[in-house]
Amino acid sequence: VVSTAERVVLRRLRDVARPLSLGELAGGVHRDASSVSVVVSRLVERGLVRKERSPDDQRRCVISATAAGRRAVDDSPD
Repeated sequence: VVSTAERVVLRRLRDVARPLSLGELAGGVHRDASSVSVVVSRLVERGLVRKERSPDDQRRCVISATAAGRRAVDDSPD
């Protein structure tokens, strides 16, 4: 089961179809970064998103949906 907050984050990652920084993701879902960070941590633990160092800037992390994350949001009700 995916919560509403998790669904919003997963949909944004699916729709953009590229890794996003935490700030980009938070701005895209109109939430503050600290709230989105908590949601992302839960999703990482469940294997629905991946958080890794940016290949362009090792100081930065980027977040992307896994195949399981994309399936979870595709299967969830609107």
